[in-house]
Amino acid sequence: LDDSSVIYSDLKIPEIFASVIKKGLPIEAKFSGYKNKIYSGQVDGVSSRINAETRSLLTRIKINNDNFELIPGSLLEVTVNFNLRNSLGVPDTSLILEGNKAYVYKISNDNTANKVEVKIGIRDSGYVEIISGLNEGDIIVAEGLKKIRSGGKIKPIKK
Repeated sequence: LDDSSVIYSDLKIPEIFASVIKKGLPIEAKFSGYKNKIYSGQVDGVSSRINAETRSLLTRIKINNDNFELIPGSLLEVTVNFNLRNSLGVPDTSLILEGNKAYVYKISNDNTANKVEVKIGIRDSGYVEIISGLNEGDIIVAEGLKKIRSGGKIKPIKK
């Protein structure tokens, strides 16, 4: 970022996040003067110690301020994106939960539905993270699970 269009700001991050905050993490900032605009930036530096009085970690961020809209001293709402994941996910409508196990119907090359156990992670926006049990490119039954039985033939609908 060109220093003439950058604003630096110091944040006090709660100590519980000390293990994940590091230089280079992406941030998003909102300024009440421009309600619908999101400013991007990154963590520029992290203190080497926790403040004993506030139980927080001093963190410096730099924000892209190309149009010079952010004024020093402005109150910003800042989001630090520290746990972004790029993982395999399936629609939550494709999941079968039985006890503490999760299953999906995986479709074989001959259009047979086979119930396979999967390990799941986080849920987000109608999708469930698949940690193991499926590979990228596997075809599964996305909805209508009550009409399927393991070993049964189906007619796949391509999206």
